[in-house]
Amino acid sequence: MNPGNRGSRARGESLGSGDSSQPKDRPVPHVAHCFTAALLLTLCGADSAAGQERAVLRPRLEANRLPPALPAHAEAFEFTLPRPPADRTTVPALAAGLDDPSVRNACLAGLVRLDLATLRRHAADLPAARLRQLLADPATDADAADACGFLFGVADPNAGNAVLSQAILERAKRGDAAAGCVTGLLLCGGEPAVSWLENLCERPRCPLGFTLSALNAADVARRDRGFGLEADRLDRFAAALLTSDAAAEAAVDQLAAWRAWAHAPAVLAAAANSRDADELRRRSLQVGAARFALNCAADPAGGPHGRLCREWLSETAVTDADLVRRAKRIAGR
Repeated sequence: MNPGNRGSRARGESLGSGDSSQPKDRPVPHVAHCFTAALLLTLCGADSAAGQERAVLRPRLEANRLPPALPAHAEAFEFTLPRPPADRTTVPALAAGLDDPSVRNACLAGLVRLDLATLRRHAADLPAARLRQLLADPATDADAADACGFLFGVADPNAGNAVLSQAILERAKRGDAAAGCVTGLLLCGGEPAVSWLENLCERPRCPLGFTLSALNAADVARRDRGFGLEADRLDRFAAALLTSDAAAEAAVDQLAAWRAWAHAPAVLAAAANSRDADELRRRSLQVGAARFALNCAADPAGGPHGRLCREWLSETAVTDADLVRRAKRIAGR
């Protein structure tokens, strides 16, 4: 599961065709307008597969207004599930579509894009048995299974712990990051689910993708209070994942690529407290954390995390100047 940009985005829409009736002597567009138009043409539109048009959820960049916000839990599905059906807007109507293979994934997209409060109000309309069946069916593609896992955590929180933990274990064996199932487990499992995931990620040779899924789920839970998890506990969870993972440096680099600055406390804590027995890997993680801090500190959207990273860099420049120099050299600064 790739969170991509962490900011809220909405699906693409095609650009309208030009109006041939416009006057010939209108002003020549500014070069910035031309660039914006080219970017829109690149990012917007619909994909076609097997002769059937399948509009993929893509960013919609419209002049002078921000796109509608997506719930935090829906961001992971933005590029992986088809456009929600226009003729199905209610939870019962979308849930009914899960029995129709031709619209199933589109209906799953419509359901996961609803905010958590709405989903919980209509939990009785979510077909828990059908979601569980689709989750267990090997024929269900990974993205749809992820959506089913998250929705099952809403539909049947009492059974969610057992069902989703088993699904996560089975999919992890296949190298599947199981991102939606991890998020669904955090949603219905509370603190015991956090501890279970923490222990799972601390096992030797835990797949990097699974660690990233757990980090992303922690970020979603931190931003959505509907999960009912304390931010401090989620920060400790994220730090534990990075501290114990032999692939922590790669995870830190991926978080930086996603501009996931909310993980700054965990990244910096991991650099200071790594339990890796390999001294070279520990130093590489520290350099990776310093690069993360440099990027976060330079990002205007870094907010309080940017301030934290600037303070950390200032202190580290005094206590470990070589670390900051190496990070700057690698980052080309």
